Amino acid sequence: MRAPRSVLSAGIMLISLAVASPAAALVAPESRAQDTAWASTAALPSGALATYPDRTRVDPYIGGFAAWGLADEAGRSRDRAALERAWAHLSWHADSQDERGYVTDYAVAADGSLASTGDMDSTDSYAALFALAAEAAYRSTRALDGAGAARGRLTALAPGLDGALRAVESTVASDGLTWAKPTWRVAYLMDQAEVYAGMTSAGRLFAALGDSRRAKRARSVADGVRRGVAGLWNPARGSYDWARHEDGSTTAADLEILYPDALEQVWAVAFGLVPTKRAAPLLARIDALHPELADPQALMTTRWGTDRVGYWPMAAAAWLQVGDDAAADRLLTSIDTAAADAGRPWPFTSGNAGQVLVVSGLLRDGSSLP
Repeated sequence: MRAPRSVLSAGIMLISLAVASPAAALVAPESRAQDTAWASTAALPSGALATYPDRTRVDPYIGGFAAWGLADEAGRSRDRAALERAWAHLSWHADSQDERGYVTDYAVAADGSLASTGDMDSTDSYAALFALAAEAAYRSTRALDGAGAARGRLTALAPGLDGALRAVESTVASDGLTWAKPTWRVAYLMDQAEVYAGMTSAGRLFAALGDSRRAKRARSVADGVRRGVAGLWNPARGSYDWARHEDGSTTAADLEILYPDALEQVWAVAFGLVPTKRAAPLLARIDALHPELADPQALMTTRWGTDRVGYWPMAAAAWLQVGDDAAADRLLTSIDTAAADAGRPWPFTSGNAGQVLVVSGLLRDGSSLP
């Protein structure tokens, strides 16, 4: 779960399903190449992908999205440099894990050296994005270099995957949901979506390594999250409660509030946690309540006041989950065009560029997450 926009590293943008747009706009190959090159400029000598090309901060959550996108696009465009940057970030993440599998945020000095901030936004989502990026890198390496090379690189990353699994397991509550981090015992719907997809990926990766015990553990976490999120459904409101607290109480969603209430729902749909029959009307309600969100500079209502909408391209994946590829295409193309036309200004991050690459790949495949 990200903080309010004033301290956010990225933003979410939705687009009205009624907005006129070419029927098959898709993010053009040249635009994907530009996003790939732009995100790549955030790479540091350590291998870490910084949040922005100014390379002053490393947030492993944002870096995970960047690595995921670079790895995914590399398999489609045969961009070996992008694939190597993804693997370098994954190696850095694995090497930066502590004994619990946790990775902190880092400040970057002028000489490129990293200094830990001693804290992180979350432990569950950081680990989940690591697993998602690792699977994308593994698949693209298989496509470019063959199964043997891919297995060799995955084997080298296995200790990091084990650390990510332990990091997530360390905050699993009795209902199957995961706390944001040990010192912040709140289970956010957005985090659950990422953990569900990440642990599903981890299960497949451990299976590819022949590690059935860890594969079973990862799948068990994903199944527990799925059951726990089902318990967050609030029939009186027709939406999911977006947070569960340590005392068992929950925070109900007010869909008139874009962040976090409505966007937590979008994230859950995007990552495959919401049944289609429930997801489609939920997305329709959110779209109807927020027609102004086609403009990333528009103002949105948050629980902490008014802020800019910003860019969260991954939201487009929600419409893919309900089979509305045209709406997803319009949304993603609008976000990417707005960012490119403005020069990809902050708060558009390397992670946002990675999200554009991931979702555009899903559109081309006609597929969805996880």
